[in-house]
Amino acid sequence: MKKVLIAVLGLIILVVVVLGVLVFVSPTDFKVQRDIIVDKPRSEVFDYVKMLKNQAEWGPWIKKDPKIRLSSSGTDGQVGYISRWESENDEVGYGEQEIKKLVDG
Repeated sequence: MKKVLIAVLGLIILVVVVLGVLVFVSPTDFKVQRDIIVDKPRSEVFDYVKMLKNQAEWGPWIKKDPKIRLSSSGTDGQVGYISRWESENDEVGYGEQEIKKLVDG
């Protein structure tokens, strides 16, 4: 019986040591990358993306909170335009984004 307990204890110690070594030698950084091909002319995509109100069509925040309160100031698609949002949903929260610079194309 004593030999079995020593074998089990030795096996547990071996597993702990192996896991400890793996923790120290395994990479700590990882990267997730996704690609999508947009089959549209570059100018058409740029004209769509620069309009912050278009985010309502594809942005995940509005899907998370249909009761989100949106407001804005300025001219959408132009430098200085500010889009604001407020939500009771903690995942959405509140904030604003401003177009600071546009580089055509």
